[in-house]
Amino acid sequence: MMLFDEQSDVKTGPITDPLPPTTTTVPTIDVCFCPFHPGNFMEQACQQQWISKGEVLAVKQVTWKGETENIYTVNHLEIFRGGATLSSRLLSPTLCGVKLNINRTYLLSGSFIRKTKKLTSGGCFSLDGGQTLWSKVHVNQQKELEQIKCPTGTTIPPP
Repeated sequence: MMLFDEQSDVKTGPITDPLPPTTTTVPTIDVCFCPFHPGNFMEQACQQQWISKGEVLAVKQVTWKGETENIYTVNHLEIFRGGATLSSRLLSPTLCGVKLNINRTYLLSGSFIRKTKKLTSGGCFSLDGGQTLWSKVHVNQQKELEQIKCPTGTTIPPP
């Protein structure tokens, strides 16, 4: 406890009973700042280079050039956009990427890496956040995907 001179409010003595030390736990937060993509479901779908209903078969984490990525092995059950076939390998960064579970079926989407047919997907640049279970996709949206027709030039360029 500090002693004060009653006349001047000046501290005149040492601390004799300091407060006990406290520990503060700061929660860790995986925060990604994503740009807003305006439009309805189909307008957002048309911004994707590929879209599929895919089952995740396996996942492997790799580090390349200091960045950690998940490589998912996917069985594309239906392809709505991106060509008649898609690669079974899907790359996604661990930070701000999609987080998918093995043996689950998802609405998957994203872009091709540069001019290759390698698939990439992330939480910011995927339809509906990129990790929506297929069972949660509304039946009207499923029907829209089956009949998707996009105007030319609506796709987001690849990373």
